Amino acid sequence: MKKPVLFPAILVALFLFQCTSDSGDIDVTDKSDRMPGFYDSLGEGGSSGTSSGSGAGDTTQQHPVNPGQITAAEWNDLAEWEFWSNLGQNVEFNQAQENWKFYPKMRYSFLVRDNRFNPLADCEIMLKNMQGEILWKTRTDNEGKAELWLDLNGGNTGQVTATVKYSDQQVTVVDPDSYENGINEVTIPIAGTQVFKADILFVVDATGSMGDEINYLKSELLDVIERAEDLNALLDLRVGSVFYRDEGDEYLTRVSPLSGNLRQTLTFIGNQDAGGGGDYEEAVHTALNTAVTQLDWSESARARLLFLLLDAPPHHTESIVNDLNDILKNTAEKGIKIIPISASGINKDTEFLFRFFAVATGGTYVFITNDSGIGGEHIEATVGDYEVELLNDLIVRLIGKYTR
Repeated sequence: MKKPVLFPAILVALFLFQCTSDSGDIDVTDKSDRMPGFYDSLGEGGSSGTSSGSGAGDTTQQHPVNPGQITAAEWNDLAEWEFWSNLGQNVEFNQAQENWKFYPKMRYSFLVRDNRFNPLADCEIMLKNMQGEILWKTRTDNEGKAELWLDLNGGNTGQVTATVKYSDQQVTVVDPDSYENGINEVTIPIAGTQVFKADILFVVDATGSMGDEINYLKSELLDVIERAEDLNALLDLRVGSVFYRDEGDEYLTRVSPLSGNLRQTLTFIGNQDAGGGGDYEEAVHTALNTAVTQLDWSESARARLLFLLLDAPPHHTESIVNDLNDILKNTAEKGIKIIPISASGINKDTEFLFRFFAVATGGTYVFITNDSGIGGEHIEATVGDYEVELLNDLIVRLIGKYTR
């Protein structure tokens, strides 16, 4: 069942009252848990001045706040497949499927091991029709698991085969089992090698509607990045970020490339603020396309994670719907898991779209809850029982899960 509230609104109100200066601005300056000198380099306003990829912005929005305040929960539709399948009885779910042309039903699950029964990460798996056309392609995760889809966009039917490639080995599975009939277990007849590279990208909606939560979210991300480095001493970790707004705003996307220099990403995130927007929809498809196609993702990795923090859907046009379908296929092909984190303001159509993103790429869905009292109203997710966690702890837990 749902856990008791961790941070009731009254406690947050007391915290904010205690941290409010005479002018009414929040002035939280406890930096003891931060990277040495990091907040000092940003200054009390949270900005280090004009630099590549950042603007001066509204400095009244940039006071640093302590992490560990926003509450959230995770719901993994792949792990709760019966619940997901029963959503076909939900009118809003069916409307979202038709609206965005995503039909994640015909699922094929794989588990790949080497000749010593160790899971093989980063194997390429292709689902093909009888004409040899590739219908879906992806890569196994750190547990040797992969999800493939026959009819994600409503255009493919019929018998299929699957091809699993690792090193110079190839195994073909004729007529693989759909998920309802079991998981397809494949053994590659060689000893595998461990891959310790991991890429983590944070894609963040920086439009004006995010203003109620942007500084709290920034604080959580800064904390997550610092803690992620300590999860596995052997992990070769690269982190990057994309902030985006919308057409006609000050910028469309701002990028900090994937890099082992974590301070570079920390500084970039610390320099961003919320502004622009104006309508409900934002340039989500542009941000995703930039993140997936224009960044240098590792050719070989045990994890490629894209955390998508946002409170609004993409614009809805036929071309953008088609683009999103192509982007998701490309994302899965590169072995990138999308993990949406929905903030205040989304509706049901948007919630289900974000969950389509997660399901199609083997990710999971995260939603911010009202328990902390931070930000605007958050809708109740259409999910089963869940546990409320601190958002920063939840993200660190997911990074650990997909990189261990």
